[in-house]
Amino acid sequence: MRNLFTEFRRRNVFRVAALYLVVAWLLLQVSLALESSLYLPDWFDSMVAALLILGLPIALICAWAFELTPDGFKRTEKLGETQLNTLKKSNKLEYVLLASMFAILASVGSQHFFNDTPDGLAFDVAKDAAKEVGASHSKHTPNNGNHSIAVLPFTDLSPNKDQEYFADGISEEILNVLSQEPDLNVAGRTSSFAFKGRNEDLREIGKALGVAHILEGSVRKDGENIRVTAQLIEVEDGFHLWSETYDRKLVDIFSIQDDVAAQIFSALTSTLMGKSRTLQAAPLSANTLEAYELYLLARQRIYTREKSQLESAVELLDRAIALDPGYAPAYAQRALSEVLLSDDQQVGGKPVTQASVTAATFIDKALELDPNLAESLGIKGLILDNLKDHTEAENYLRRALEINPNLNSVRNWLANHLKRSGRINDAIKVYEEASLNDPLFPPVLSNLTMNYVFFGQGEKARALVDRIRPIVSNDELIVPVDALLLWGDGEFAEGLKLLKQSYERGHRNVLATSLYAGVLYWLGAYEEAIKIDFPHITLSAMLELGRVDEATKLAKTNRSEGNSEKTVVSMAEFYLRINKPEIVVESIDKKYQGIENYIKEHPQSEGMGSEKYAAIALCYRRVGRADDALKALEFQVKSDASQRSLGANSGFVTFSEATNAALTGNTDLAFAKLQETIDLGVPAANIQKRPYFESLHTDPRWAGIVKQFMDIVNVERIKYGLEPLSLVE
Repeated sequence: MRNLFTEFRRRNVFRVAALYLVVAWLLLQVSLALESSLYLPDWFDSMVAALLILGLPIALICAWAFELTPDGFKRTEKLGETQLNTLKKSNKLEYVLLASMFAILASVGSQHFFNDTPDGLAFDVAKDAAKEVGASHSKHTPNNGNHSIAVLPFTDLSPNKDQEYFADGISEEILNVLSQEPDLNVAGRTSSFAFKGRNEDLREIGKALGVAHILEGSVRKDGENIRVTAQLIEVEDGFHLWSETYDRKLVDIFSIQDDVAAQIFSALTSTLMGKSRTLQAAPLSANTLEAYELYLLARQRIYTREKSQLESAVELLDRAIALDPGYAPAYAQRALSEVLLSDDQQVGGKPVTQASVTAATFIDKALELDPNLAESLGIKGLILDNLKDHTEAENYLRRALEINPNLNSVRNWLANHLKRSGRINDAIKVYEEASLNDPLFPPVLSNLTMNYVFFGQGEKARALVDRIRPIVSNDELIVPVDALLLWGDGEFAEGLKLLKQSYERGHRNVLATSLYAGVLYWLGAYEEAIKIDFPHITLSAMLELGRVDEATKLAKTNRSEGNSEKTVVSMAEFYLRINKPEIVVESIDKKYQGIENYIKEHPQSEGMGSEKYAAIALCYRRVGRADDALKALEFQVKSDASQRSLGANSGFVTFSEATNAALTGNTDLAFAKLQETIDLGVPAANIQKRPYFESLHTDPRWAGIVKQFMDIVNVERIKYGLEPLSLVE
């Protein structure tokens, strides 16, 4: 045995083995780095490891059989004793190689040990990351522009490519943790996620989002194992400031999220901002991985705002809650799903008050489990607003934003609340804040654009759209906004063409669908409007086609299925035209205990006029309640004047003013306002059937007004590709 050991040593087998292992370890580290940074296939590092393992016995055989001499490689057995003695060297190299092997083993062992202690790993790597960021930014003077980051959706590199929701969930959790720092500007989820699957230069993405840093990464889930890779990149020069790869068991998923967020947080706060801050505790984590995965799937479906997806989310969240009754975020999203499926959101048919009462039980449980969970506080505010507890609603909404300023859904709810309460300037300011943080967030984009258009700030609307156009990958978001801008210029047919193309490509967002159906109705394309199946417009279009019985039956079915009083009141003109004004009056009395309370809840500050108050007033007048009718008309005048004072100049306001003037007997003002509406290019194919103007029909000026409206309608119909209508139609 001793002779064999001596022979191994004489033939340098031990040296070659040690050197091979050191080089192999270095090559493995390089392969891991290349795989994560270049997004190579997930089998790349495994292939390298396999080739290195196969190469080891080959290297040892070669070491046994051959010797490197000044004359090249020679078979060892053919070397003479003198040559062998000459080739003998100091043992120093063996000692160096042995020390290198021990260093590698110590490094691997300590890494494995500290991986079981996330806080230790987070602290060490955060310190290193901070140093690297500091070195990179020594050329900069810290300023607010450098205190910004966008978290791109992590790429799913799992073998079956079925973990997209899981990768999205990790990205969102990291984004939420980073949002804890009030001086760190974190780009909103929607805008960051708009780049999912788009292979674009990170510097261009950073420029589009207005951030100085990008965090990107990947997730590879295989059985019970997960690998998460994250990289922090400086936008200005594309320099990689920090990167890390985590190989963990899935039970450690929450510590992985905390680790990544903590390191980025430390790097940016301690170096760029010149201060050190400790992260608050992460939101309560699910006790079971399955519950957490169900929650992530549900949240992904909630983002779609589609009825079928929301109903699926409800089922997933119910399962998550059953698996883990202590998981607060699941209760919060369950409450939100209930509200989103109400008739207030034009998605479901459940009355918003009833849905909000049900949602309250879920949100109260979420807050019981975690009183400081920002998403729960925001959803609580939304629910209270629906239940008319407006003061408390605003308190909850603002508290949620104090904890997590990155919740742009909550910002949108707060702005909506402010707008409904008549504080339109405050509302626009909040919309603008949300837009700066997340320019592609659909509700904020549409609400802010509409307010700009209807309050005479078209240039701001165009600037907003021009800002986002370069980073929009499809037209689902941008089309309704472009249509609004075209309609602001009186180009209804051109806007309608955009909406039709989008609709035919399968896009069904609520705003685009309502606008599409609405303009078809204004242009007298009633059959086409009915096909869109937007409830209010479908009923009105049926009425125009003489399908009164069908429309009446459908309206009754909708009411019996639980549509709220709000929906009934919004259809006041429909009920007038089928001679059922009492349905509207009874709804207001039942829900609001009279017109005064209804007025308090609906200040009509959207910049689109207050025409519905004319319809409500006429309903009260026809049931013999003249005093209540007068209250509605007086408020309509006040509301229109208020909107005018804020800059509203759309045809909707002038038309509203015309309806009020006609109902109050001010005939000359009614005709003047109708002429203003015509001059603004607003089409109204059914002008002759509008009940507000019956008192004007005998005036000689009426025929000329009708002809001008129909001329606008027919010009737009021809542009759109429809046959013109005759006056009798």
